[in-house]
Amino acid sequence: VFSNNYIIDNNPGAVDVYLWPYSILTRTQWSSPTTEPTMEPSIAPTTEPTTEPTDDPTSAPTHRPVPNILIFLIDDIQYTAAWNVSTPGTQLHGENVVYLDIPTPNIDRIMDEGVTFPRSYAGGPKCSPSRYSILTGRYPARSAYAVKKTLASSSAVQGTNVTVPLTRIAYEDKQYNLMQVLRNHTVFPYYTGFTGKWHLMSGPDDIYGCSALTATANAELYKNCTDLIKEAGFDFADAVYHSNIDTNPHFSHNPEWMVHESQRFINESINRDQPFFLYFAATLTHDPDVETALFNHSAAWTPKGELFGDDIPTLANTGMSSRQSIWDKANNSTLKTASRIATAAADIWIDDALGALTNYLEDQNILDDTLIIVMNDHGMGAKGLLYEQGLRVIQTIRYPTLFGKPGHMLPNDFITSGTDLASVIYDITNVDLATEYPEYEIDGISWVDDVVADINDVNNQIDYDINPPSCCQYRFGDVYNSHAIITRDYKYIYRGSNVIESDGA
Repeated sequence: VFSNNYIIDNNPGAVDVYLWPYSILTRTQWSSPTTEPTMEPSIAPTTEPTTEPTDDPTSAPTHRPVPNILIFLIDDIQYTAAWNVSTPGTQLHGENVVYLDIPTPNIDRIMDEGVTFPRSYAGGPKCSPSRYSILTGRYPARSAYAVKKTLASSSAVQGTNVTVPLTRIAYEDKQYNLMQVLRNHTVFPYYTGFTGKWHLMSGPDDIYGCSALTATANAELYKNCTDLIKEAGFDFADAVYHSNIDTNPHFSHNPEWMVHESQRFINESINRDQPFFLYFAATLTHDPDVETALFNHSAAWTPKGELFGDDIPTLANTGMSSRQSIWDKANNSTLKTASRIATAAADIWIDDALGALTNYLEDQNILDDTLIIVMNDHGMGAKGLLYEQGLRVIQTIRYPTLFGKPGHMLPNDFITSGTDLASVIYDITNVDLATEYPEYEIDGISWVDDVVADINDVNNQIDYDINPPSCCQYRFGDVYNSHAIITRDYKYIYRGSNVIESDGA
């Protein structure tokens, strides 16, 4: 049990009971390890796009009562000095914690013009569990694939095995998620798109051997595997990485490619006269080495093979900075060691990608019509663990139509999670989940009303000690057989076993 980042009485928090939602044996669709789940999707499939995205919009955008949505997810990024409001602390156990001073003006812009959540947490402290929660609104312990695999290999008395290999979007999770609900919106059907790192494909779904794309370029395999990803609810998917990039001579990080395809996707949504939902899941700042990616690889090199013609991302058609200038900015920072310069280069590079996207939205006159969510997938100081440096994340959201434009910092009384994003988006887009999708299990809570109330409380009349925000008094986090409950003042950690997530994903 923790208070202000200290263990109370050296108590690791082991108990004899499970608390909701971690008991998985109540789920009747898996009465035994050999029982296959029944999935009858209640969401009708949407017709696949019949045309490829165009390079330029051919019509003016429509302004609607629902926003475009961009989730900009950064992989493995460490806290910087500019984001110290979201850090677990600068003084822990009597020691100073120093965060690197790295310029990220485009992320800073979102913070300056949006709402920042200093106490935001990942659904789980690793890549796949966090991503699962963002896209479904459910904690990783509910992953249908993880539950089935756990029951097939054990009595599940310790609950779901929440790991990177098991936390996948499969079975009914491919139907009950953000993409499927938004593309089937009853009033404003969304055009849904994905670029970047997926890392959520289950073994049974991988009928083509898509894991080979982590280090091998293959156009046919890339197309087949991208089509599999689209089954989760995406109308469009390109500039896709199956999972983490292994070090290889064929391709590496390529945010220019991701931005280029994202801009084509946005153009197509304008031409279709549809709002868009774009899940932009960066490969940066995860491995492989950023200096090698900048100088030994080309923006034309991808897992689908070498790009040609108009498919090649350039400075002119993406609005991004040159790779040399990214490295120069990192070298011109106050950081001196090679590892810190590489860290700075990765941060500057992904920040540049965000800037190219926001500038493009501004050029199309839809920036203020777009809900922009910027966050990282999990903490890095204790990646894979339920401590603050593992679960706590940066989260800042810009949508002036609802939140205004001056930056607003929420107080630490608001405990939120990436798991909430689906509920928040359903709230903002007027989706009545209980009526339209009664079988959709959701754990996240919409904080929209409480956040707007805090923004409007200019005279600080709300006393959260007496009236804590109803949305945001506690959240959960899952990894392996262990779970955390986070409140404003305490973190309770239950360890179902002594096993911790140890792979590097």
